[in-house]
Amino acid sequence: MAGERPAVVPGTALPAIEDSAEKDGWQSEVFSESVLSKLKGLVRLFAAPDTITAEALEELCAADCASSSLRPGELEEVFRDRVFIVRRARASPTAGPSLRGREGLARELRELAELFRGGREVRSQFKVFRVELPPAGASSGDPRISVYFHLSGVLPRGSLQVNATWRLGWDRPSSSDSPRLNSIQVETHEEVTVLSPSGPLFADCTEAAWPETPSSTGSSGRASTNGWGSSRPASGSTWEGGKASPSAT
Repeated sequence: MAGERPAVVPGTALPAIEDSAEKDGWQSEVFSESVLSKLKGLVRLFAAPDTITAEALEELCAADCASSSLRPGELEEVFRDRVFIVRRARASPTAGPSLRGREGLARELRELAELFRGGREVRSQFKVFRVELPPAGASSGDPRISVYFHLSGVLPRGSLQVNATWRLGWDRPSSSDSPRLNSIQVETHEEVTVLSPSGPLFADCTEAAWPETPSSTGSSGRASTNGWGSSRPASGSTWEGGKASPSAT
């Protein structure tokens, strides 16, 4: 029948199926891998607060990068027992970006990193859980990703972990450029203290619980995009929770 591919039998020639990320330009794996590479550089900076400068962010961020405050000023204690103290942002930190430029972002990142100065086993990680790509051929609209951000360490008073969700906007790169971060919007922020200096706060079991988690990069220095495979979003689609669906228009 027309449009059907013949069965694979000896002597039957089938056209090769091309799956070239490069031909997709900045979409799919190329975009994802570029973003994870950028975030891996940020992970390295968290281990040494004094290295977080505007100059160190040149490869990561656009010059006019905008950001909301990465650590909300008012944290409300929502839980306490003999082991745990949980504090969360008192108000929703979803107001528009209030900071402009790499210097402002560097100050915000240093403030987070300073929470762990003098600590040990300081680790950070980003896990992508949502990808939004503008439609193919669109003249406007930048790609955006939503990430879970974790920063943890062991301090003399106990272990501390920062859990947040960030929505990251990226300049649309040309075929020869890698994307640059142009905005950070903090959507949730939580800090958990364990009143014991004996070890790390949590063990990461994400891969065991959700083996199709699409991408992450952490202080181990590894970045994975294996989950993009068959779940890779087409242009003009949104990836969320392991499946792709058309973006809202």
